[in-house]
This record gives sequence, structure tokens and C-alpha cells, in this order.
Amino acid sequence: MALKKNNIAQASSALESTEAVSAVEPELAAGVLAVKPAPRKIKPPKQQTNDFKRECAAVMIKQINTIFKYEPNLLDKDDIEPLHEMRVAINKLRNCMRYFPAFADRRTMKALKRECRHYKDALGVVRDFDVTLAEFNKLKPPKTESLQAGIEWAHATILADREAPYNNLVKETHLLRYEEFKRMLADYRELCVAYCDMGESRRISREDQFSLQLPKIFQRLRRLYYERREQCEGNFDMHTIHALRLGGKRIRYTLEFFMQHRVSLYRPMRKVIKAVHDTTGEMHDVDVILPYFEARYSDLVLTDPEKARLVRPGFMWVIRKYIKKREKYMLQFTRQWALIHSGRFEKRMERICAPWNHRRH
Repeated sequence: MALKKNNIAQASSALESTEAVSAVEPELAAGVLAVKPAPRKIKPPKQQTNDFKRECAAVMIKQINTIFKYEPNLLDKDDIEPLHEMRVAINKLRNCMRYFPAFADRRTMKALKRECRHYKDALGVVRDFDVTLAEFNKLKPPKTESLQAGIEWAHATILADREAPYNNLVKETHLLRYEEFKRMLADYRELCVAYCDMGESRRISREDQFSLQLPKIFQRLRRLYYERREQCEGNFDMHTIHALRLGGKRIRYTLEFFMQHRVSLYRPMRKVIKAVHDTTGEMHDVDVILPYFEARYSDLVLTDPEKARLVRPGFMWVIRKYIKKREKYMLQFTRQWALIHSGRFEKRMERICAPWNHRRH
């Protein structure tokens, strides 16, 4: 037992030391960093227990494994999925650190949260253009000659505008700060592993019982989701719907983290939450794309009026297609809106938020 505690202390000390290194001037980051690469994967424990902290540690190990799994192919222009999957894993880890117990001191956790947010945003800008391009490719433009100039201009604009955030991401990944971020993740994973290695020898207090503490997290998430649902009442604008989506995403992630514990209860709830999350996500994509194209066309009118006149028919075709897509998603959302107000949904939410007898599951 003393040995395991010493491992935790050593890992915590190593993680704290990264803050001092992150203060190095960016100009010094051009050199080769002598940082030992972190292993891509460390298996989290599979055995389910009623130890809340141990179950949370296992989830965080899995998310950090996922980050390291996709990180080597992050900059592959021919495959956008590694970037997407790495960003999702960082988002899930941020969700964990927001609601789960911490395995390092407050200062260290603050630094790790800050870096996760920074790289989530850096990945997000590139991902937005990847989504814009993917959505554009789904439009299936006609071969009408009068529309071709505008459609080709819209496609070329997306590709050109993606270059700047992509190049910025390339630069970010060559900085000392990025290497330190990966080392921080590896060190925090070691802390989680060290805790899991304690096994059943640690006495579980009432405050650490999984079957009591997880429902408390769901209660917090439910309050947030219901508040945002109430804000949407009679006000289906892009901001309230997006806020509802983010609130639902936190519930969805938490259900997925612990699905194996209560499959029959969590899976139906996840299905409803995911359906709303996917639909509102599609709506949000369109809500971002429309003003983006309108702004780029306005710039073109000012800089090259003749070209703007030439591309206008195709540009207007693209805008109309996106407006129709949003109307389709809104119709789906209004149907799903009834589901998240149904008595069955409320009953399932009550069960999720209630403590249970772990021995019976």
C-alpha cells in the first residue's frame, strides 16, 4: 500500500513540473525536445467495482489512450477522422475533469484543463472547415452551366480558408508547449493507473461509493439540461438550441462512460439524447455555414464586383440548399422535442438520478 502511494506522489510531482517548462519562450521551442514518447495505450481495469474514484480513473485512462491513439495521424489531410476523434477524446476528458474526482492537486488540474481547452479550440477551428466541406459535398450540385461558377467558387473558398487554421495547427504541434501537453496527459494517466492498481485493498467510504456518487453527477447534469430546455420553450433560435445540445452532450458522454454498469437503463436514454444531439448538431453546422458564406460573398462584392455578379446564381443555389436542410432538421427537432418532454423520458431520468444497490447489478 505504501508503495502505491509513493507512485502517486512521484507521478504528481512529475506532472507539476510541467508548468515551469510551459513558460519557456516560444522561440526556444524550435529545438528538438528530449521527451520520451508516451505509450499510446495502457489498459484500464475491466472489473467493475463500487469504487467511484476507481471507475472514474478507468474512464480517464481510456480517454487519454484515445488521444494518444489518434495523435500521430493528426495532420493527415487525406483522413480527417484522427483530428475529429482526438478532439472528441479531449472534450470527453474535459467533461471528466469537470465532474469527476481529481487525481492531482488543484494547480496541476488547472494547468491540464487550460491546455485541454487550448488544443480543443485549435483542433476545433480546423474541424469546422472539415465539417463545412463535408456538408458542401453532400449538396450534389446540378450540372447547370450558369450555376457552376458560384458552386466552384464556394468550394474553392472553403479549401482556401482551411489552410490558415491548418497551418496554425501544424505550428502548434511543433511547439514545446504541445510536447509538454502530451507529457502532462501521460503523467496524469499514470496517476489514474496508480490509483486503479490499489485494487480492492482500499476501503470504500460512503462518499466514494459509485452507486451513490454517479447519481449525484446525473442530478447536476439534469438540472443543467432542464434549465436549457426551459430556455428553448417558444424560442428555437440558434443560441438556445446549441446550448441545449451542449447540455445534452454532457449527459450522453456520462451515460457512455458507464454504460456497462446499467445497460438496460442507460442505453434507451442515450438513444434519445443522442438523437437530439445529432439533429441539433446538424442544425448548428448549418447555422455556422450560412453566415460564413454570406460574409465571404460580401467580401467578394467589395473586392471584385464583376466576379461576384458571375458567381451569384450558384452562390444563391448553395444558400437555398442550406436553408432547406435547416428546415428539414428543424422538423426533426420539433418531433424530438416531444420525446424529451414525455413521461417515459422523465421516468428514466428519475431512475438515472436515483441511487441503487450495486450488489444487485
